[in-house]
Amino acid sequence: MQASQIAHLAKAGRRRVAVFPTGAPGAMELVATVRVRLPTMFDTAHRGRGRPEFLLLAVGRGGSPWPEELWLTDVRTADPAALLRLVGHSRRVEGRGVPRAERVGIRDFVGRSFAGWHRHATLASVAHAATELAERRLVA
Repeated sequence: MQASQIAHLAKAGRRRVAVFPTGAPGAMELVATVRVRLPTMFDTAHRGRGRPEFLLLAVGRGGSPWPEELWLTDVRTADPAALLRLVGHSRRVEGRGVPRAERVGIRDFVGRSFAGWHRHATLASVAHAATELAERRLVA
């Protein structure tokens, strides 16, 4: 089955989880978790042995189609609220970090050598950190 189909079947078991401090105070998201295994055809490393289990985390909000996001993790014992906090960090990187990385030119490298790419990535990372720190000083 596709992950979205599994999540749709788990819709009845979803529960509300607080997303504070990564979201607004009182913000809640609907979360459902299901233990899954990869199909044998995708799991060539474990053929003939027991395939590892993963946790499928389905996330949504009240008024939109279910699920809005799907996450797959090998951290099967974590509390859904803790996993949702990790999702919040990923959202923050996507929302703030990626645009900043684009502004400082992380994708602008057109050379051919690994050493050249490494220098470019290092300088772009320094520029990323400098702009983040400068922005924090302006806000503080």
